[in-house]
Amino acid sequence: MLESENNLQSKHKEVVCPAISKLAGDGTIVSLQAVIAYLEDYIVQSSDPNATINAIQGSWTKRIIACGKLLNVSIEKRNVNWKSIASRLQHLAGNNIVNDTASSIVSSDVSTTTTSSSCTVLKHLLTELDKNAIKQMFDQLDKSKCWILESTRQLAVDQQCELESVEQKMRRFALSCEYAHPCHSLILDLCDQHWQDVFKSEELEELFAFGKPILRSQPKELDDLLDQLEKLTSASDAYKFVQRLDYDVEKEQLKAWLATTLMSTARLFIHSKNKNVLDLMETDKLYLLWGFINSVFWDSPVQAISKEKGSMANADARNRKRLLSAMKQTPNAKQGHKMDTIYLAGDNELGCLEISGTNDTSKAMKDGQIKMPIVMKDMLLRIAKTTNARLIDIRILGYNISGNRITLTVLDAPHGDVVRFRRMNELMCPSSVNDFVQCMIPLLELAMLGRSIVEETLHAIDHAPRRHLTFQNPTDTSVLPPCFIPTSPSISSSSSSSSSKKQKQSA
Repeated sequence: MLESENNLQSKHKEVVCPAISKLAGDGTIVSLQAVIAYLEDYIVQSSDPNATINAIQGSWTKRIIACGKLLNVSIEKRNVNWKSIASRLQHLAGNNIVNDTASSIVSSDVSTTTTSSSCTVLKHLLTELDKNAIKQMFDQLDKSKCWILESTRQLAVDQQCELESVEQKMRRFALSCEYAHPCHSLILDLCDQHWQDVFKSEELEELFAFGKPILRSQPKELDDLLDQLEKLTSASDAYKFVQRLDYDVEKEQLKAWLATTLMSTARLFIHSKNKNVLDLMETDKLYLLWGFINSVFWDSPVQAISKEKGSMANADARNRKRLLSAMKQTPNAKQGHKMDTIYLAGDNELGCLEISGTNDTSKAMKDGQIKMPIVMKDMLLRIAKTTNARLIDIRILGYNISGNRITLTVLDAPHGDVVRFRRMNELMCPSSVNDFVQCMIPLLELAMLGRSIVEETLHAIDHAPRRHLTFQNPTDTSVLPPCFIPTSPSISSSSSSSSSKKQKQSA
């Protein structure tokens, strides 16, 4: 018997109906298999892994057909295969694995418990509940604190138009989105091409340049060494040059780091012969090829903690709505998103690094434009809540490594409720003994810059005025709004591609 419209759970309807509409297009028939393939991740994450596959298959078939009926779309039930979903549910039941990049919803006929996570996938369709929550968040912003650019003031005078704050412009774009986007967390990624249609070029320039500059001069003794290195032509020359350097390893730590970095990295290329250094596996690349990015912190009060450590700040953010059991039972606590490296000083997370062994553009986009900005904002918010450091003095560092490329990113809160995300032009690692020197010099400067950024933030934390005793205020809005948390799991690109492949095969 089909579920009636009243009995169909709204949280499922808001995901299933858009999926059917998208697959149907202008048609009136969709195969059940295509819908199942498209929603595979959602079905797995929304089902009790301990339930029988027959029960899950029956309930989801009813839901999909009921949604099809609401849309006047016929659901064709030929050649339906549940093996992939059954296998994944069996794996979940046996290992009790929690999906780290999506929500976990446990459903049954008796009760439903829903928990959500930060959105860190490329395709996360927004529900009506999501859109209402986003609108409410923007509507609750204090307009007196919003950021109005000087260039916007001038444009308003020249064009005789209404003056809009940065937050208002972001709101207009945010409410037009059908999929989750960093702007829903008030994150303004200035390299995101969407903003070209929202801000004028003068406004984008001001948004980028506002506040203290990111670049700064390096210690003179290191600048002199880099000037000498620039005259060399090969990895062998660089190796021999730093081998002859005279320095005190205890007192001249940065010089020792530079020397050991150049020798160990040059050796990879000098002795590679029949091996391609760029073909190293992800972990090997982090420790062998890109190790100097983290080893620059060896003598620093900041530690580079690798091996996919979960972010404490992100865990706090993901569990902020966790309540005592009342109308619903208390959901399980979530772990923070795991990063390949987290830069840590005491309990303060000052930055992170993500690496992909190959030039995977989809992973680079997911890590660099979605996952990292959200985790980095959570880090900034945690510092702002637990220390007395001024918001404008907190800068969070990020590195995104994709194959043989690296990008340094910086997240800060320059004004109002906006969190700004800036990235430097990507740099390439050496590919041979011949381009070793010209590639390594800017990479060494990049590593030293990253260290300077996090140490300046740590200095701001350590030298902030002492904190006074206060009570927790449930209506306190002194800190920035938290990151947006969707109400439903994601529909991943893998599900979409799987669906399209199966549709082509059946055509």
